[in-house]
Amino acid sequence: MVLTLAAVLAWPAAAAPPWLGTGRVHGFVVETQGRPVLGAADAVATIEEFGAFTSAPCAALAAPLRRLLEERQGAVKLIFRHLPGGGGPDGRVAAEIAEEAFAQGHFWEFHEAAFARAGKLRSDDAFRVASLVGLDMARLRRALDSGLHRVAVAADERLARRRGLRAVAPVLLVGGRVVAGALGYDLLASAVDREVARARSATLAGAAPRVAQQARPARRVALRTIGAPSRGSEAARVVLVEFADLARRDRGHVASMIVQLRHDFPDGVRHAFKHAPAAAESMAVHEIAAEAHRQGRFWELYDRLALGVLPAVGGAESRTRTAERLAQAAGLDLAAVKAALGAGLHRSAIEQDAREAARLGVRDGAIFVDGQKIEAPPTYQLLREAVEVALRGGLLQALPR
Repeated sequence: MVLTLAAVLAWPAAAAPPWLGTGRVHGFVVETQGRPVLGAADAVATIEEFGAFTSAPCAALAAPLRRLLEERQGAVKLIFRHLPGGGGPDGRVAAEIAEEAFAQGHFWEFHEAAFARAGKLRSDDAFRVASLVGLDMARLRRALDSGLHRVAVAADERLARRRGLRAVAPVLLVGGRVVAGALGYDLLASAVDREVARARSATLAGAAPRVAQQARPARRVALRTIGAPSRGSEAARVVLVEFADLARRDRGHVASMIVQLRHDFPDGVRHAFKHAPAAAESMAVHEIAAEAHRQGRFWELYDRLALGVLPAVGGAESRTRTAERLAQAAGLDLAAVKAALGAGLHRSAIEQDAREAARLGVRDGAIFVDGQKIEAPPTYQLLREAVEVALRGGLLQALPR
């Protein structure tokens, strides 16, 4: 039976979709965790598309790629990554909408409908496409307003730069090799067939695969959260523990992802916080946050810090000014805050959290989902999948280093 795109898009919601997991490409481990993948999980050839939904050349590739997937069912899969730089603001908006479509389980419907616009997609068109394919539009608006998916889009762009790829979409790779020339069905089919032949030949010869990116064995660590700030149902089956430096200004996307997780799993996830100040200058903010917890207003302060309400810190005067500004922002008792700072009331507890973070190898922040470490910066889809697996009592079996 020929696999059609419609058949893939209609994959039963209760079944494990074929695009989850890690694939092996010409002896290299290719990490697909948390990215949209179309095709069989054990396909021997992988096409990576760095694309933009506003690009006419990308739109023109949709039909040849679909034909390849249908004619070489089981042998090839497609990974989509964002490269919206040449599309201006419309390209970035479309990329974030596509990420939300992925989060809601409608990425490939969006992909198909967006590229049907032949590269003439603009922001308003992208919203219409999102509505057409069945996205929850209120949830989409919240995701865009909070910048929930900016980190995922930026991560794809960074990956393209690390690989030395050009910054203008489309860029296609088959088996990790850039396909050069006038992109079309014949050229892609030839590249895919060569890759399939190489991979099968290596398997028959018993060649040991080279590993480009090792997968870290799945493991769970025990984390003590008694006394730590937390929010969510006490009966939640999954505890999400965040180690973070509250003084960092780039935390907003992580905070918004956690809010979205709690929205998506209202009775299934509880969020606990642990202090991981990365520099001495951050200590004042953490001491004030610990005092806010004592006063029962930690999350008011946490949310305001995530939104960027943070004065400069450093030196005795700025330390006092920090206390005044943050106390006012979170509605704290300022006299109690200053007394706690002066006495170093919470410093020992913060240092204990910091030592635990160091022991666990946390450097730039991390999130532990039911004891499994997710390095920063995470993508929303990876966090969501980790929660779903944890709710089933398991662990993600492979995570990128």
